[in-house]
Amino acid sequence: MNKLLLFISLFLTITGSSAAIPGFVDSLKIELNRHDINDTSKARIYLQLSYHSLNNPTEAFEFCNKAIEHAKKTNQKEFEAYAYGYLGEIEGKLGNHSKSIDALIMSANTFRKLHKAHHEAYALGAIGVTFMREGDLVNATKYYNQSLQLFNEHNDTASVANTLLNIGEAYRVSEFSDSAMSFCQQGIDIIELYSDRKNPKIEKCYATLKGNIGLIHLQNGQFDVAEDKLNSAVSYFKLNKDFYRWSVYQNGLGKLHILKGDTKKGEALVKESLELAKRNQMKEQIRDFSLDLSLFYERRKNTEKALNYYKQYKIYDDSLKNIETVRKIEQQQSQFQLSKKEEEITILNRINKLQRNLAFVLSASVLAFIVLIFILFQANSKIKLTNKLLNEQKLIIETREKEKALLLRELNHRVKNNLQMVSSLLNLHARQLKDHPAAAEALLAGRYRVEALTLIHQKLYRDDVDTKIDIKDYIDELSKNLVQNFGPEFILTLDLEPFVMKIDKAIPLGLIINELVTNSLKYGGLNNNEPLLKISIKNYKNEVLLCIRDNGQGLPNDFDLTKSTSFGLKLVNSLVRQLGGSITYQKEEGAFWSLKLDKSKIV
Repeated sequence: MNKLLLFISLFLTITGSSAAIPGFVDSLKIELNRHDINDTSKARIYLQLSYHSLNNPTEAFEFCNKAIEHAKKTNQKEFEAYAYGYLGEIEGKLGNHSKSIDALIMSANTFRKLHKAHHEAYALGAIGVTFMREGDLVNATKYYNQSLQLFNEHNDTASVANTLLNIGEAYRVSEFSDSAMSFCQQGIDIIELYSDRKNPKIEKCYATLKGNIGLIHLQNGQFDVAEDKLNSAVSYFKLNKDFYRWSVYQNGLGKLHILKGDTKKGEALVKESLELAKRNQMKEQIRDFSLDLSLFYERRKNTEKALNYYKQYKIYDDSLKNIETVRKIEQQQSQFQLSKKEEEITILNRINKLQRNLAFVLSASVLAFIVLIFILFQANSKIKLTNKLLNEQKLIIETREKEKALLLRELNHRVKNNLQMVSSLLNLHARQLKDHPAAAEALLAGRYRVEALTLIHQKLYRDDVDTKIDIKDYIDELSKNLVQNFGPEFILTLDLEPFVMKIDKAIPLGLIINELVTNSLKYGGLNNNEPLLKISIKNYKNEVLLCIRDNGQGLPNDFDLTKSTSFGLKLVNSLVRQLGGSITYQKEEGAFWSLKLDKSKIV
């Protein structure tokens, strides 16, 4: 219910009240054409234009990219972080959830490097909201929890309570009642200790938490407690004329009375909720409440009323599906306009380049110009003929490739989802084994190994590839995820050269990297005020060299990889042999691992 609105509020720190001035956007565009304007000012203006164009994704997309370009030129990292945040919002409006998440992660990482933990927390929360809209509970709760930790460190009580509400609602919708209750109750406890209870946002969050707890108790059959909570929520939202929450909680109250046997009162409350939804044109609630009444009358053997309410349910259900279809069509149209805009820019760039070349040729001689025009004409004719033939062949090939790519993407998507579920189960089991730390640690280690495998299939699915991945991007994302989840105090340095390898070789390599990086994060930070982690990969002619180094206490003097009793290091030794490579280590100035791989065995 509670949506986390991110960059609209953050942007006010830059724009102030300028948005209310008539013709403000036009004045910004005029200012861009000044001859004395610098890149820093351009970045600021493009950022403002992005905000004011959010309802026009095609135009806003162009402004965002310009803002990022000029922010990078002048090293304005804060502007860059805001721009990526807007870009994430725009991609979300276009229905590109994957690109939206990528942009929001860039925003969060940049804010983290700027030590703006509060802004980072908002970005992480927005990522969680995006995943929740996709129905991805595992990733949604992962980013919600990261956001929650930062809000706690910042002592932002209101945001902590709202984030707990979001997590609880995610678990409630997914029917994990115990987890939903735990997080909602934490939100209640925090607000009850809050000094400014009269703050409208705090009051609204408090009432919503109570209402959600009532719905959870209702799911669990705890009617007396549920009735008290739902009555409290209904009273608050009725007083404040929040028709959406008022109708939802009152409908829950009606179903509660029906389950308790007071069918007359329950029926009346559900009907009142339906009328409230109709008066305020809340189509989703009209649909849901109509279905509730249809099922109620069906159980009462009142076939006529059951049928009438079911017809009403179908009318609104079909209407909502049509709205969703229209929304998707609008997204496709916006995407088409965006592609068209990019094509126009590309064509203009080509024309400009050609004009410069022609000007140079004219300055040399008229004869050279005539010869060049003739050559270009001939070449252009051949190119057109060649392109025509290529396009015909390309259409045939693309049809076949799309069918294969669709099947492979679906396979990778399903494998990724299954691995994420395994990771979630391992995490839940680890939490239940708090009294057995060794077993819990083993389960968590297994979870990180599964997540290393998940990342490979996620990249295959996200990047539209089938059997090969770029190890540079994979190591970059894997190491950052491990540091974020396992050792955020580490300073991570990456020196990675691009290298593409098959998935069946990338999987054991990913597990090796996971084990070695995890060991460094576990032991390299002990008694170390400035823990460092360096990862490099060098792509030579005949071999690939991977190095992982930390500045911790180093390996024991009597350490021998081949005789190690650690399951993780035994796994490393086995996987190195599987890849046909060799691994060495040094024990001075921290742990230093060096893995050599023969290219002929892994590509």
